[in-house]
Amino acid sequence: MKVLLCTDGSEQSKAILGEASRVVQEHNPDEVIIIHVDQSVPSPYYGEDISKTRLEKLKKNHDQKDAEIMNILKEAADLLEANDIKIKTVIERGIPSDIITRIALEDNIDMIVVCSRGRGGLKNIVRKIRNVSSKQKKTDETLVPALFLRRPQ
Repeated sequence: MKVLLCTDGSEQSKAILGEASRVVQEHNPDEVIIIHVDQSVPSPYYGEDISKTRLEKLKKNHDQKDAEIMNILKEAADLLEANDIKIKTVIERGIPSDIITRIALEDNIDMIVVCSRGRGGLKNIVRKIRNVSSKQKKTDETLVPALFLRRPQ
């Protein structure tokens, strides 16, 4: 069983990591892919008019953002690490619903675990997986169950 655990670094997402870890462990997966999709729009590096100082600043900002994302992924991986589960962390850039849907279908993910409230886009994930699945032959293999965890009130 392969599980895709989505985290966006929001307070809601961080609050459900413990519960997500418990749920994932109960399903005894062979592999968990922990993903963070960075939605920030990169600054263009194109053109000869960009100064060396500006280019260095853009690179520093990019590296700082990657370090923040790696901390988010490490926090999630640390919760699963003690249980002999193969863990893969992934950073992607783009539209979360597009990326999550693509990975879920391409990597034959058996279950998606995601926070029900975070930085948004969950309806799009469900809609896109349903749309792709509906265009394929209707079998159990085309459906990707998604577990939406909600932060306790």
